[in-house]
Amino acid sequence: MSVAAITFLIECNPKNLSDWGHNFTITNNLSYSIDSLYIEVGDKKTRLIKNELYGFNRNIDVPKSGYPHHVSITIFNDNETVRLICDSFDCYNCDGSHEYILKVDSAIYRFHN
Repeated sequence: MSVAAITFLIECNPKNLSDWGHNFTITNNLSYSIDSLYIEVGDKKTRLIKNELYGFNRNIDVPKSGYPHHVSITIFNDNETVRLICDSFDCYNCDGSHEYILKVDSAIYRFHN
């Protein structure tokens, strides 16, 4: 059996299936840089660390039901922690990417397809 066939069988095994989450980008429109952040969508919390190439962009886990969900983002920089209240998230089965734009006291949601 070929390596490709074995890989295919392993990946199709129900025990190996995973939910890749939704792609989120966090755009920093604040007057200071951010080291890392937590984004909470409903009861799911994900930590993002800034990537030099992609910034704050990655797939995160979101709840599977109960929409819309409350969202908050906690940002960390050298000397402080700030928690922002964000627009709610109401997009479980949509095909596209999600962006939160950080403002001084909140974060605005945008959907891109």
